[in-house]
Amino acid sequence: MFFRTKTMSNPSDSGESAALPRGTGAAKRIVADLVNDRHGLSALEAYADACEAEMPWLSAQLRSSLALDPARATRCGKTALRVFSLARAWAQTQPDFSGLAWEHVQIGLETAIRSSFAQQRQCETNEWKKAD
Repeated sequence: MFFRTKTMSNPSDSGESAALPRGTGAAKRIVADLVNDRHGLSALEAYADACEAEMPWLSAQLRSSLALDPARATRCGKTALRVFSLARAWAQTQPDFSGLAWEHVQIGLETAIRSSFAQQRQCETNEWKKAD
């Protein structure tokens, strides 16, 4: 699937998906636009997390190229909340489950993610102002 910079529509709606060979399944390569696609950095961070166990050198290289701010929780807030929900659902099946403790952690996690998201938006706004 090919995406053009600064588009939010599905390329298959415009017939561009016909450029892929039929019957080959998913694209062999996806190129992320880290400058213009605000989701590109999130995808790269998630990939660094995913490959860390098998390819720590690649994970480290991706993280250094992202210039991750240690004060930021993550660019993948929705993923973190989804995984937290899965962990909480499992914990509820355990005899020592403490709903209040999990609620307390969830509030802290959501606060950290909101703060991180607000910081990201502020940085993006500052970058856009510099570009004008």
